[in-house]
Amino acid sequence: MMLDIKSQICAAIDSSSRQSYDVGESHRSGHCPCSDARLDRYFQFCEAELRETWGTGSGGIEIKELAILLSRMRADPDITRETLSAKQPGDIELATRIAFMTSCLALDYSTDRLEKGGYRAEWRDTEPLSKFIEKFFEPQSHMVLSYPEHLGHADFKSDLKATKLKKVLGIVIRPTNDIRDHLKLDRKNMTLDVFHCTGFVKEHLRRSKDPGDKRTIQDALKRGALPRQLMLEVLESLQGVLFPLSDKKSRKMLASYVANGAFDPDVQNFEFVSIKNKGEETVPFYYLSTRLSELHHELLNPKPRGWLERQFERRSGARYMMMATMIGVLFAVFLGFLSLALSSYQTYIAYQAWQHPVSPD
Repeated sequence: MMLDIKSQICAAIDSSSRQSYDVGESHRSGHCPCSDARLDRYFQFCEAELRETWGTGSGGIEIKELAILLSRMRADPDITRETLSAKQPGDIELATRIAFMTSCLALDYSTDRLEKGGYRAEWRDTEPLSKFIEKFFEPQSHMVLSYPEHLGHADFKSDLKATKLKKVLGIVIRPTNDIRDHLKLDRKNMTLDVFHCTGFVKEHLRRSKDPGDKRTIQDALKRGALPRQLMLEVLESLQGVLFPLSDKKSRKMLASYVANGAFDPDVQNFEFVSIKNKGEETVPFYYLSTRLSELHHELLNPKPRGWLERQFERRSGARYMMMATMIGVLFAVFLGFLSLALSSYQTYIAYQAWQHPVSPD
C-alpha cells in the first residue's frame, strides 16, 4: 500500500538525521511526527509546496532527493548553495522552504517592493547556510523590549495588542507562511504580515530544548532548528504581544482567525514545559525588536487616514511654524492698513461736512 504524500514528507524530514532513507521504515516505526496534529498546518504547507513543484511540468523533485538535500543541510550548517548541488534549479529553494519556511531567493527589486520593505537578501552561491540564516533578522538591542525587567516592558507589549492596532490604526492582519515576513508592516495599505505556524515554531523549540546546549546558529542547524532565541521571540510576539492569551478580546479575535482558516489552530495552545527551559519564562526581544518598535512608533504617530486629517498633519509640523507666523504677521499688517484706510475715509467725510455745511430749508 502506497503511503500518502504527508507520510512521505514526514519521512523525508525525519530521515534527514540518518544516513539511509526509507519511507516505509520511518512510517512503520511509529516515530513519524505526521501523527502529531500540532504539525498539521505545517504539513499542509509542505504538501502545497510539493504539489506546486510537481505541477510545473518539469517533473519536480523526488522525495528521496528532497531527503538528501535536507540531510546535507543539517549535517553541515556551513555548506554553501554552490556545494549543495541539485538536479533541478528549484530543488534547493523547495528544500529551504520546507526546512525553514522561507525563500532563499531574492524578491523583486522594484521601487514599490522596496517601499513596502519587501527587499530580502538571497542565499548566494558561495555563502554558507549559517550566514544566510543570520540575515533573516538583524539582532538589535532595544531599551525596553530587550529588558523584561524594565518598568515599561509590560505596557509596551500591551500597546501592541492586535485589537488595539486594529482600533487605532485600522490595521488588517495578513497571515503569511514566510517567517522572514513576520511583523512586516505595509504603511501604504496598513497591513501587518503575521507568521502564524506555531506548530512549526514549537517543533524547532523542542529540537533545541537543552539548558546546556550551545546557542550558536550552527548548533541549532545541526539539530534541524532555527536559532532558539528567534523562535522564542516569534512565539512570544504571537501569544504574548499581538494575541495575549490572558486577554479575553484578544483570544476572541485569535479564534476568529483560526475559525476562518487563516491561522494555525495550534496558535491557541499555550505550552511551556515541553518547549521552554527554566529561565525562559520571560522573553527579551532582539531579532524582532526593530519591527515591534516601528509598529509602536506607528501607533503613537498614526498615519492620517482621510483628506482632512492629512491636511492637518501637513500643517502641524515644525517646518510649517515659520510659514504660519509669517502669514499671521502679513494678515496683521493688512488689517492695519485696512483700519488706516477706513479712518482716513471717515476723516475725509467729516472734513467735507465741515467745509460744506447743509443749511436747513
